[in-house]
Amino acid sequence: GGPHDWSPPPLPRCATELSKRHDAYFRESMEKRIRLKHEELQHLDFHGLGGDIDGLRALLGHKYRSSARGWRIAFAPDKLGLEPVLHSDFCQGLRRIGYGGKSKSLWGTLRANAGGAAGVRLEHFEPDLAEQLDILVSAIIEVYGCAEDAWRSSEKQHAGRMAYDEFQKLVQLQLKSGRVIDIELGRVFVALDMSGRSSLSCEDFEFLDHWAHRRFGQPLPAKSEDEASEEAEPWEPPPAAPTTAPELDDFRRHLAQKHKTAARAWRLVMDLKGHGALTMSDFGKGCRAAGWHHPHQPLYRQLAQAGGGYATMRGLDPDTARAIDKANEMLTARFGDAAALWAKALDDDGSGAISRAEFLGHRKMLGLTPAEARLLFDILDTAGSGWLTEAELGFLEAFESRLPALL
Repeated sequence: GGPHDWSPPPLPRCATELSKRHDAYFRESMEKRIRLKHEELQHLDFHGLGGDIDGLRALLGHKYRSSARGWRIAFAPDKLGLEPVLHSDFCQGLRRIGYGGKSKSLWGTLRANAGGAAGVRLEHFEPDLAEQLDILVSAIIEVYGCAEDAWRSSEKQHAGRMAYDEFQKLVQLQLKSGRVIDIELGRVFVALDMSGRSSLSCEDFEFLDHWAHRRFGQPLPAKSEDEASEEAEPWEPPPAAPTTAPELDDFRRHLAQKHKTAARAWRLVMDLKGHGALTMSDFGKGCRAAGWHHPHQPLYRQLAQAGGGYATMRGLDPDTARAIDKANEMLTARFGDAAALWAKALDDDGSGAISRAEFLGHRKMLGLTPAEARLLFDILDTAGSGWLTEAELGFLEAFESRLPALL
């Protein structure tokens, strides 16, 4: 009836069941998050990245053949691997080995093993290996006094290194002598082998002396004067012998090695425009083109003294220049010009080319010695074919013809 007897209509079924659907969704999402987290932890544990020490040992053993050797190489701040590893050193070591797991929980576990100390040592990371090293060091001290004396007394096929079978023989035959030495020889051997060459050097073996010094207070063996001087004065390479600046003769030999003669190199790579003389900048370009990697200024000054302020071929190769002068004198006196020399004497059969042997056969006609004839042929044969044509012979008349305009 009355106006105050009104009540709201009932909610539809979709509204009443909304909370149930939400509860089921939240429950399923929570289960999925938990399942994914478990899968992530399993993946990290499988690859040694779960934040536990066993995983780090497995990772180091895979990378360095031994977890103790990996600790000494990747984490320890000193060469021996005995100094405590601080948190900064630990983080650098993790980056060095590519560790992408839970480093914070791993460091917390290691610090707990170290009793809360700021630094973590090898015995905190490998406590069972530390016990085995203690047993081995105790036996060495009892028999030999120190590891250095044990190294000298042991039999080694190679004087500088100890193989595994020799290490095994030292422990089983020389150290035991009625003692019980219960250690894993292979594990200890790999932990000492810092070079990874499957053999121990004297420096590797002397690690045991430093281990005994830190663990038992055993004094380190005194070093000889030679060893102390070697440490005080590290080896340095001998000083380099003073180098002298290359001379002009060295430059001539360099050109002759590359282009038969210095005069031929002048024509091929230096005086490309055929001016007969070069300025210092052009001479420098020619030197670089010839593969000369030394300063060219001193060479240019020596050549310019004989060339009127310029570098000329006569100053570079005077022997070839004298051969050209003699040939030009005979050519002018007997034939008048190069064309007549070619037609009447050199190319008398009209073939259009003469070989090196034919040219050398006509050397007496030009008043040349065999050496001068060879120098002349080399500077004319710029193509290096072993043959000459009339056009190439024209260089005799053109030689130094443009110098008066330059000088």
